[in-house]
Amino acid sequence: MKIRIDDIPPEGLEIDFDGSENLLGNWLESIKLSDLDVNPNGRGHIRIDRNDEEIMISGDVEISAVMLCSRCLVRFDSSIPVSVDMKVKQGAKVDKDYEQELELGEDEILILNKEIDLSELIAQELSLSIPMKPLCKNDCPGLCPECGSIIGSEGCSCSHESGSDPRWEKLAALKSRFNN
Repeated sequence: MKIRIDDIPPEGLEIDFDGSENLLGNWLESIKLSDLDVNPNGRGHIRIDRNDEEIMISGDVEISAVMLCSRCLVRFDSSIPVSVDMKVKQGAKVDKDYEQELELGEDEILILNKEIDLSELIAQELSLSIPMKPLCKNDCPGLCPECGSIIGSEGCSCSHESGSDPRWEKLAALKSRFNN
């Protein structure tokens, strides 16, 4: 979804997404998200304001995805909140012989043409919003190291008593010696 800078009125531009628009466009293919199936449609609200020097883009979008739990390896539906808050500075094309260094802050980007690609901005923020270790639920027990089933499920009848690992016996003995 591209927005022409000249089409942004002085009072700003408000864009609402109801879930039927393809927010990510072709950018979804360029991110290469493994173990993640992202629905390119999203819900949310974006506000674009502009003055003579910069364009401010802010808002929140929610993207649906199917993720793989990092503990139990089960696929689950999730909603990824994406917050967009950045400034866009418009620059002129730079001559090859003359390079002008432009100072940009961490939440600022430079564009060289007269359009802002919202799909690109949302896709970049989405890639930063994806959890590193997605969990199907906060208390997911994970896989049993003995049988490979989910701990506590019908397929796992293994004993999971705390302290049953022989590698911790010497530390447990040291702890009990200090506690007495």
